[in-house]
Amino acid sequence: MGNLLKSSNADIVMIDHHQNPKNYTNIIFSEPTIGSTCELLFEIIVELGYEKNINSKIAACLYLGMMTDTGSFQYSNVSSRTHQIVSKLISKGINQSEIHNKVYNDCSISRLKVLGSALRNLNQIKELKTAYYVFKKKGFKKV
Repeated sequence: MGNLLKSSNADIVMIDHHQNPKNYTNIIFSEPTIGSTCELLFEIIVELGYEKNINSKIAACLYLGMMTDTGSFQYSNVSSRTHQIVSKLISKGINQSEIHNKVYNDCSISRLKVLGSALRNLNQIKELKTAYYVFKKKGFKKV
């Protein structure tokens, strides 16, 4: 998509919560103290006056992003505000336990095969306390 974005005349907006994001956009919303990009996105939606437009599908997407970006709400930048937003999303009718289970507990055979392939390619750099794996596109075709 990079080439498509470069050739576009549209304004590019970046919403992120990581420190020092690369400046390749026209508009940047960046707040590293916030636990997730979706938490920041929720705040932007509210500030623009569109909170009433958040239905259960949008709420589920925001919740999913918040849950995964915060390591299931365990990282240090998760705040009471994070949980207040989660409460508002739950009140929109989402099933947070179903979302969590689909992400972390569903294990289809294809997902297990991908995991097995990744683990077979696991490399470790002990002195850096780092592990990594390389998973090539053709590996997906095999599983």
